[in-house]
Amino acid sequence: KLFGYGTSKSSADSDGPSSLTGVETIERLCDRLQSSLLIEDRHDALKTIKSLSKKYKLEVGTQAMHVLIDVIRQNTTDPELISLSLDTLSNIMNPSEGDTGSLLPADLCTQFTEMFIKDQANLTLLFDLLDEFEFQVRWSSVKLINQLVVNQSEQLEEKVLQIPRGVSRLIDLLNDSREIIRNDAILILNKLTQTNANIQKIIAFESGFDRVMEIIEGEGSVLDGGVIVEDCFNLLLNLLQKNYSNQSFFKEANYIKKICRYFELSGSEDAATNWTQQKTTNLSLLLRLIQCLVAPNNQQQIINDCQRAYNHFGLLHRLCVLLTWPGVPADLLSQAICTVGEVIRGNAANQQLFSSVMMQSTPPRPIITILLLSMINEKQPFHLRSSILYSFECFLYKNEEKKAQVIDTLLPKETSNLSDINTGQILCTGLFAPNDFVSNWLCAVALAHTISNSNSLKEQLLRVQLAINSHDKIQAVSLLQQCMNILSESSNNSINYQFQSKISIIMLISTWLSNCPAAVTAFLSNEQNIPYIEN
Repeated sequence: KLFGYGTSKSSADSDGPSSLTGVETIERLCDRLQSSLLIEDRHDALKTIKSLSKKYKLEVGTQAMHVLIDVIRQNTTDPELISLSLDTLSNIMNPSEGDTGSLLPADLCTQFTEMFIKDQANLTLLFDLLDEFEFQVRWSSVKLINQLVVNQSEQLEEKVLQIPRGVSRLIDLLNDSREIIRNDAILILNKLTQTNANIQKIIAFESGFDRVMEIIEGEGSVLDGGVIVEDCFNLLLNLLQKNYSNQSFFKEANYIKKICRYFELSGSEDAATNWTQQKTTNLSLLLRLIQCLVAPNNQQQIINDCQRAYNHFGLLHRLCVLLTWPGVPADLLSQAICTVGEVIRGNAANQQLFSSVMMQSTPPRPIITILLLSMINEKQPFHLRSSILYSFECFLYKNEEKKAQVIDTLLPKETSNLSDINTGQILCTGLFAPNDFVSNWLCAVALAHTISNSNSLKEQLLRVQLAINSHDKIQAVSLLQQCMNILSESSNNSINYQFQSKISIIMLISTWLSNCPAAVTAFLSNEQNIPYIEN
């Protein structure tokens, strides 16, 4: 007998396994699988081939692949034979299964994958098996498809489109109540949708958004969900990024309204304080999903429509609330701030809502004030401070009224409450903060952005006076002149501004003087400024 099974002994079969090479063993097993009339013999032969397929990938792949495909095609009523054949094919195409050996080609599994998918009939046969509800057949089919996609995703994308209802069958797997099948289907769709716009559209218009979002909610949503929620968000991102047709459909079908539910805390008191790695990852992907619809490089009409929808369905308000949650990791908070920035960028109504949000402090202050205070705090990480600058620029983008309000906070007032902290004070504090070139740079860029392309605001900024302590005396100096004083005299002062600080101030002055005769006149009126330019 060969490996303990068979019918009668023969001189060829009497040799034990130890006397046969791997090639001979696989050859005999394939012959028995094809010729035996006993179903038990065929099952045993196939089980042995499967057990050897991890160690003898080359032998099984070269001798048994066509036999295995024939077994699947000719035994449609035998689930066990089909499942064993599919699992064996998966083993020889999976580089992580067994040791292929140092003498074998490194891309052996990929070569076997190419051999299999070269014949379109093989893929059609495999996808036909997805219609079988029997667990072992469907599960083995899904595993093999997943391995094919992992090895040759680009080739599979086009070939799947040629299979009748190919993509539709994969979408149907999302409705399978057996999670192990459903979860692998999500992984397959993730791979196939990374670059192929046609597959992305098919999934979107065959209720793919609905099913994926149902899975997210069923798995605990953003705050309580696990890796399956992460995979679902990656799939949604693949369907939406740079696919304007899907983005329009997503907006028109009111899926944005459903996103709002993902920010609910589900009644848990510590839902917004216990920041696990998985929760942070899930929320980060949700922010990317929100951001991809309003990114500046997107189509302007889609940006405008989605910004309005974010406001209408309360998503912008929820994003602002997210900024107030305690203990949010710095990386996630930076991403949330940038997301808020792009949601309000160039939209006056959204910018107004953002400016009206108050933080629960003593006394309560506008959220923009709290953010700017964090921006000039040298203890905060740089990526957080730079994200605040970006959101501030978005807050002012295409909003001359808000820009004028910022400059107005810098102008002298007849009466003022010294305890109030306003935007202008914060920017000036950061602009001239000693030994903190990051604050100098951030505030210089913020002010430059505020006055850019507006002569009226540049002229207003000339009226700003600073109280400077010089030789134990308080002197009034214009903002423009103080900037020049730092550039030309810092080396002689007790406070030494760094090179980066000087560059940031030059950036501000250059923007200020550009196409503004009044600013140029004010600059040239002080003869001390001329030598600095000449040098």
